[in-house]
Amino acid sequence: MWGKSSRPSIWRGLTLILFIFLTFSAARSQGVQLEVEVHQIAPGEGTLKIGVFNNPEDFKTRIRPAYTCMVPAEDTLVTCKIKNMITGTYAIAVYHDENNDDKLNKRKLGIPDEGVGFSGTGPKTFKPPDFLKASFILSGDTTIVIPLKYPGKKKK
Repeated sequence: MWGKSSRPSIWRGLTLILFIFLTFSAARSQGVQLEVEVHQIAPGEGTLKIGVFNNPEDFKTRIRPAYTCMVPAEDTLVTCKIKNMITGTYAIAVYHDENNDDKLNKRKLGIPDEGVGFSGTGPKTFKPPDFLKASFILSGDTTIVIPLKYPGKKKK
């Protein structure tokens, strides 16, 4: 079938394939880190729920985030680090679940009664952005700063 002379080339080929496979596996598993800094958190109880989306439709409905992070709202500024992310285009949505009921509570007309924030928006924006306005390209370790807004709360 195969002569003795063909065996060394087969082993070299298999070794090359194994080397390529291991190289790509190691590169993919290392990934990049996204650090999300949430500012202007109202004092009180609860948890910050952070969703990182890579799909415009999922971002619009706020379901099926690619990555999630939950952090106790213990201070006016909290940080969440998500490691081993795959490079790509993402958008972030954050809400302050003050009563830990796992939903964004709203007032009349759908105005959030708890704090909300999005990547790519300024501090004066109350309207949720679309994916394009909120998106950013993650190509290396990155920090995104998101200020929370409490549109349903009256200022004291």
